[in-house]
Amino acid sequence: MKRKLIIHVGMGKTGSSSIQHTLRASGPLLQARGVKYLGLMLERQSLEKSPVWHKSDGWTQFTSLPEPQATAQLVAALQEIDQALPDSVHTLIWSNEALFNEVEQVAAAIEQLNLLFDITVVGYIRSPDSWIHSAYLQWGIKHKSYKGSLKSFPEWVKNKKFVVTPFINRWKQLVESVVFFNFEPIKDVCEHFITEYLPAIASDVKVVVSNETPSSAAIALFAYYNSLFEEEVLPNRLMPLLSESGVAKSRQVMPEFNGLLPGKEDISHFIADNRPEIDQINHFFEMEKQPPFDMNQLKFKDNNVSQQDINRALLQLVVHLSDEVERLKQVIKSQ
Repeated sequence: MKRKLIIHVGMGKTGSSSIQHTLRASGPLLQARGVKYLGLMLERQSLEKSPVWHKSDGWTQFTSLPEPQATAQLVAALQEIDQALPDSVHTLIWSNEALFNEVEQVAAAIEQLNLLFDITVVGYIRSPDSWIHSAYLQWGIKHKSYKGSLKSFPEWVKNKKFVVTPFINRWKQLVESVVFFNFEPIKDVCEHFITEYLPAIASDVKVVVSNETPSSAAIALFAYYNSLFEEEVLPNRLMPLLSESGVAKSRQVMPEFNGLLPGKEDISHFIADNRPEIDQINHFFEMEKQPPFDMNQLKFKDNNVSQQDINRALLQLVVHLSDEVERLKQVIKSQ
């Protein structure tokens, strides 16, 4: 009897990382229940002779091989996995979002693997408005995936098209069982995937949220940082600092600072609303032969701040911290 092979193909920006992290974290539980998660490039199952691409980030190396060689290696790897695993493992899962729109890279292999496995292809389709916005934040700003100056959205989006149906149709040509879900109404795509395809153990699998969109402030900091470089810049240059400091986390939206502060008119309204109490206090002062509150001259402190003031303060902090680091370096050096 054929094993089931579930191939999760993305598309990109539809929560694939969370699905992958959840399956990886639940590896022992899955295998105990007859399910083997193979990873992005089958790297979670050892092979006798591992191809150069047999690692989580091996997709580029896979696609750089001549097509017949890549096909032969992929088919051989899955045949070896099928033979090596015990009969108790009834389902294999392969998840890689690059597969969605690079289906031709594996098409010949899939045609052969249909004879070996009962294959189901699963994907999620995001609406073009939210997809292109998220894609720009990811590959236009957070991961500067091009050379030259940082591009605005209108510059970055030139010649980019929302292309989905040709890839869906191609997958349907290759595999009999193909399902692509509308991503938009799904509250949690990872939970949805587990419930749909692993219902018997869904209640035992702990969902791991991964690769959440950073806060708007963090995205702005990515833009500032990446604009310093002409070359491509990977997110991992800055992301650890933003994560450890908490800047990357979502937070409440803060109104413009100066708009939070009271103006003279606001203070005047407060005085008017509390006039009866003020009059009583002033009467008390008069009885005690003390000067009353003078409400004709409002005491008002202007706490408004300019961006220049903020920049100067931040620079002062940076210089102070730099001096502290230098001082600690000298202490360490002297020991």
